[in-house]
Amino acid sequence: MPNAMGMVDNQPTHTNWTPQYEYTQKSDLTEFIKKLSCPSNDDLSRLLPWKISNDASTRSFLVYIPPSLCRDLITTNNTTNGDESRSWRILLAIHGYGGMPSQEIKKWHDVAIDLHAIIVAPQGTVTASNNRMGWNAIDCCGDPVVNKVDDVGFLNGIINVFVETLFSVQSDNHDGVGTDQVHVIATGFSNGGFLSSLLGLQRQRPWWLVGIVPTGGYQYALKLYGNFDDTAASSQESSQPSSSNPLPLPMMAHHGGKDGVVKPDGCCASPAMESTNIESNCPLDIGINQQTCTSIQTAFEKWSQINGCKSMSMNVGEISTQGGDRGLIEAPYTCWEGNECLASTELCIWTNEGHIWGAQFPGVDLARDWMEKVFLKAESKPAVVSTAEGVMSHFHGKTLVVLFVLLCGFATRKRLSRLYQKIVTPQGLVKRKSSDDGEVSIQLKITSIERDVDDDRGGVNDLERLVIT
Repeated sequence: MPNAMGMVDNQPTHTNWTPQYEYTQKSDLTEFIKKLSCPSNDDLSRLLPWKISNDASTRSFLVYIPPSLCRDLITTNNTTNGDESRSWRILLAIHGYGGMPSQEIKKWHDVAIDLHAIIVAPQGTVTASNNRMGWNAIDCCGDPVVNKVDDVGFLNGIINVFVETLFSVQSDNHDGVGTDQVHVIATGFSNGGFLSSLLGLQRQRPWWLVGIVPTGGYQYALKLYGNFDDTAASSQESSQPSSSNPLPLPMMAHHGGKDGVVKPDGCCASPAMESTNIESNCPLDIGINQQTCTSIQTAFEKWSQINGCKSMSMNVGEISTQGGDRGLIEAPYTCWEGNECLASTELCIWTNEGHIWGAQFPGVDLARDWMEKVFLKAESKPAVVSTAEGVMSHFHGKTLVVLFVLLCGFATRKRLSRLYQKIVTPQGLVKRKSSDDGEVSIQLKITSIERDVDDDRGGVNDLERLVIT
């Protein structure tokens, strides 16, 4: 339960996690990563678990690295110093109660390909009575809650270990991982949704976390969301976070309108029929320690306060998607979006959906577009342009227009997007030229991107202008 400061009492102090592998050369480590996380022919069944341990336990997680990024690892390993300036996008995908990491990787596989992102999928701990894997996310679920498993600490551990391993491959001389070099969006379903939400509400939030996408699960305890003046929630100034409140964070939540497991009206304690025992109004004793139910709408309103939103807008739509055994389905939804927020704040209720998103999720396309915007914003750091003669210093305090002409035959929008990201992100526009006179550097900031792309024709003549100040 959260205490008066909104901190979680049933989460023990985070403990250090260490990797369960050894290597003597960078090439050995590259082969280790490829063996575990770069499956031949992109066959996800070939993924092998990573393992980390602390003084209490040994646990595992899966990592999926798309083929293009695997090729980058090989290229980097064949260079002297690697690319110390590049950054990495990571989807931290947390399975539901009774789920498995492989389900999350399958669910987000195409998104990882499109966004040029790595998927890290942790595995929960087991509940003895039913052999289901799950998480300690306060109000859900099973033995992990009873045993007070430090799952927030575990998430920190797997990302930190993986990132340190990745950057050990990137450079022999790397002095540490910069906060602009790793950007993680945490998502999860059901029990995993509870945990990704809890991660985002931490007062001491992980340095690498740039957004969350909880689906079918969220936090009930209102103290976790901080203390804001409800009468002035529409005022951005009065909703500024204090030291006792979570900092703003991009958030996009999804929930099934007909979810009978994690009910959209919330789960909480209720007197059992013809009994003095207290039971939850939801299965699995979800929310049994809560005296009142917190709806997903209330949780969204609390996030809008955290993120300083001034108002809300609503959008109604429908998506045709594959529903697994249900075949092609029409999935109507209603989405709410915060306006003039400090961070993106969205909620989508899927009208006819229940609690069935363990392996497939109809909102993948909406989430993909949202994730791309969040990643791009996190990556939009000041660019560094270095020249030998210092010619660029003439542009100090002025606007510089840089023209990139990309002549692509038979290109698609996604291919152009990936090519564009390689040029511009993560460090902005970077140009280096060495000479005997050394390098002269100035800081430039990309302020806008003007794009003219014809996506639908087989041949594409694409002109992109980066306006830099």
